[in-house]
Amino acid sequence: MATYNNYPQSAVNNAKKALRHRDENGSSCGTRVGWVRANQIANRENLSDDTVKRVYSFLSRAAVYDTGSYTDEDGNEVCGSIMYDAWGGASMLRWAEPIAKRLAENNAKNMQEININGEIGEWGVNASALAYSFNEANGQDLLVAVSSPGGSVLEGFAIADAIRAYPGNVTTEGRGYVASIASIILLAGDRVRMAENAFLMIHNPWSMAEGDATDLRKTADVLEKMEMQIAEVYAQSMMKRKGMRYQDALAASLQYMAAETWFTAKEAKDIGLIDEVLTAQAYDIATFGALGRFAAVPMALLNNYEIEKKMKQNFIERFAALFNEGAEPTPTAPAADPLADARKVLEDAGYTVLASDEAEAQELEMEAVLNQAAEKIKAMQAELQEAKAQLKSVAGAPSGGAEPTKGAQAKRMTPDREKAYGALAAMLKDNRN
Repeated sequence: MATYNNYPQSAVNNAKKALRHRDENGSSCGTRVGWVRANQIANRENLSDDTVKRVYSFLSRAAVYDTGSYTDEDGNEVCGSIMYDAWGGASMLRWAEPIAKRLAENNAKNMQEININGEIGEWGVNASALAYSFNEANGQDLLVAVSSPGGSVLEGFAIADAIRAYPGNVTTEGRGYVASIASIILLAGDRVRMAENAFLMIHNPWSMAEGDATDLRKTADVLEKMEMQIAEVYAQSMMKRKGMRYQDALAASLQYMAAETWFTAKEAKDIGLIDEVLTAQAYDIATFGALGRFAAVPMALLNNYEIEKKMKQNFIERFAALFNEGAEPTPTAPAADPLADARKVLEDAGYTVLASDEAEAQELEMEAVLNQAAEKIKAMQAELQEAKAQLKSVAGAPSGGAEPTKGAQAKRMTPDREKAYGALAAMLKDNRN
């Protein structure tokens, strides 16, 4: 692993300037790690590959604070400006950029991907199952793709801790939607990014409880402790990426959680929860069915949810028509927009209803899939009618009667055909149940 100490003297001077300000004014800005980094730069210590990448990541986000002033118009400290200089400032950013980009390109070639897709907990994705994948990666750089409605708070923290403890570099990537405790997993990466068309949701933890008043009070106490733990993670992210004061970052986090806030990828980056927004792509994402548990789901996700439900129902109806004595599937009349009322309620409540161009394109694509399925259904109908005729000819001889003729034997169903139709009947039974 390479080390570097050839950064500009102006970067060293910037770090020394920030350290003097802290010592002379008793500044409360920054974190312990932030000031350790400032001392490294001020003393021109050797910086590792990982340190250069972290320096570049922070400075590229904090460049908005390059104002030349450590205080605002009211004389209050601007922590972002102080810490921007503490890490070397603009000259350090220019020096670190080509190194960080070269390292990122090299890492991308060898990065192994691990997917966290679905509920978090014993019934879905859990820390024990992921531990095997982490061990197999053996310190290699990882891309952990997250698409989840959330789940168990404790299991989510365990997964996040495993990501932080992993010896290699971990990039986490939000796809589709990342909700509830899954957001804590997403924020555990060394670099955090989201697809442009993905959503991030944070809210207060909730639980189901039973028992007497004492039991319920204990449950409430535990939920409040979890709430503060979760808010701390968001606050630390905002402090790291935006240079916010701890009290301000924590207050903002608690406010967002209480309101069940859904962020677009850009919004998540703007407030300091993630590092990077990726170009929109199509991904396999967590089931839309879990959206029903949330109160303020964005219209863009609701549109996709309705499309998925309609496609499944349409396909089952067409497939079931196979067994209706060969009758052709009955075309379904176009349904009224089931989201009209929901859209109005969201707009009246002050929510921004997003455009659904992508949802419309997805609906057209699904319609094409249904049309292909309909063609296959017609072919299967013809084969089914032929099989029924063969069965009738075989069943025509009375019990104990004469052996069928050679021609009749030829019409018997082969074992393979009999097995295939048995499987088809089982599929129908499953769909009807």
